[in-house]
Amino acid sequence: MMLVAGMLVRFQHVIPILVLAPILTIIVVPVVQFMCVRLKIPWGLAATIAMLLFVLLLIGASTVLGFAIVQQLQALFLIVQQFLQSFHRHIISPNAQIFEPQRCHQVIALRPIGHHN
Repeated sequence: MMLVAGMLVRFQHVIPILVLAPILTIIVVPVVQFMCVRLKIPWGLAATIAMLLFVLLLIGASTVLGFAIVQQLQALFLIVQQFLQSFHRHIISPNAQIFEPQRCHQVIALRPIGHHN
C-alpha cells in the first residue's frame, strides 16, 4: 500500500496525461480516419492536422468562454456598485424618512350589501 502511495506521489505529474490520452484518442481517431479514407491524406499528416484543429478548437472555446466570463463579471460588478451607491444614498441622506406603522383612529362602519342610504 505504501509503495502504491509513493508511486502516486512520485509520478503525480504523469497521471493527468495518462488519463487524458485515451480520451483524446477517442475524440481524434475518427477525424483522422475520415481524412485518411475520404481525403486520401497519409495517417501521420492527418493525425497532425487533427491535433492542430483540436488545439485551435480548445483555444477558440477558451477565448470565447473567457470573454463571456469577463462580460458577466463586469455586469455583476456594475450591479453591485449601483446597489451599494443607492444603499449608501438611502442610509446617509439627511431627509431619510423613518417609516412607522400608522394607527387607524377612524372607525369604519360596514353596511350590509344592498343597503342604500
